[in-house]
Amino acid sequence: MASGLNIKANQVQAILFEDFRAEQVDASLRAAGFALPLEGELDLRASDLLWNYEAVTLDAETFEPKPLPFASILFRGVPENNATLTLSYDNSSKTFTFRDPLPKKSAEGDVAIGVGDSGKAKLLAARDNLAVALRKTALSFVLATWEENASVNTCGLNLSLPDDGVPFEMPRVSSTSEAFSISNELENELAAYYEDRQSDEIFMKTILM
Repeated sequence: MASGLNIKANQVQAILFEDFRAEQVDASLRAAGFALPLEGELDLRASDLLWNYEAVTLDAETFEPKPLPFASILFRGVPENNATLTLSYDNSSKTFTFRDPLPKKSAEGDVAIGVGDSGKAKLLAARDNLAVALRKTALSFVLATWEENASVNTCGLNLSLPDDGVPFEMPRVSSTSEAFSISNELENELAAYYEDRQSDEIFMKTILM
């Protein structure tokens, strides 16, 4: 699409993301809801009432859609010494290096591999140490940690875009280490969204550069 309209791929991605966010709001409003028996009765008798009323009020403070992460980082195992993970965000690139042991004068981006009395404990320690290092970057993203049930040695963290100050280009997280499995749910959702709506007028307009 980008080559056909003579525009950059990241500009197409920006248009997709803006339209996608608006569609998410529309989809939430169109989705089926729940009502108490009395609410159904009031709705049926609405014309009998002498006054108007609002059943639901939706505003920015109460509407909290579940964010789609641009990076879901699964810890498949304890990272090996000197394993690296890189976050590219806007014009910034941050590389995190896992160390064991951590140098006395650690550099920016050094992350302790973590210790524990079990494999799961070591995974959680490594993940939490990475979370601390990511938060120190002061970049605009939302970080959430997660873990599977106690019988499975897997855990990870999700990085999502903020409500305000969204970067122009899609952030990227990459690593050559087999200790991590990284997926981008937001990009996958945007691609599926475009496939369903590529004939919409907003995607058919020619942009003159």
